[in-house]
Amino acid sequence: MLTLVAAALGGVIALLAQITLAYLQTRAGKRRKKEESEAAVRVIRFHFYASQRVLQASLETGLWWSSEEGLNVAAAGEALNTLADLLPEEQWRTYTAAWRRLRGCIQRYNASVCRSGSNGSPRVVTEVPHGHNVILQPVELADLKFLLGTFVTVDDARRQLEPYGRDRSTACVQLGQLRLTKQEIDEALEGAGHLVDQNRWRRILQSSEGIP
Repeated sequence: MLTLVAAALGGVIALLAQITLAYLQTRAGKRRKKEESEAAVRVIRFHFYASQRVLQASLETGLWWSSEEGLNVAAAGEALNTLADLLPEEQWRTYTAAWRRLRGCIQRYNASVCRSGSNGSPRVVTEVPHGHNVILQPVELADLKFLLGTFVTVDDARRQLEPYGRDRSTACVQLGQLRLTKQEIDEALEGAGHLVDQNRWRRILQSSEGIP
């Protein structure tokens, strides 16, 4: 009789141990996933911030950035799988829209700079405020509006990622006077689509319009 009780008690203890171990493993897995997600958000927010600085230089000067100041969209794409499991649909769409627009900026940069550089003449690089370099090649109006649309999309994506990161504060990248008129700014915001708060950005940019 005692043998049966001991065997039953041993089975219960073994079962409880397995349940406890499974619970601890699940808890550790969730904690590890949360830490990985927070790290991914931290990296992508930093990348978006750095991209905004590059775009800021071109928007304020009307000149293309130098190749050394390029937008590294690969870094933005590395977090796609991780953030797909983390973000609600609206935030996910804003994040991927920002990533796609950054890719579009690179494509436009390559098309414009490579086309103009086909004559083989060296490009003159000059430094602008905030420590960035640009080349003495004007950005065409259509591209400039696309850059502004990308800037606001990336900024909104960066703000929407705040609740999912360890560091909640987000430094603002404030634009100075742009090489765009009020109408051209409105057109750039409309081109950014419904994922950005266009009314908010019109208020922010109302003092930034300039004369190309």
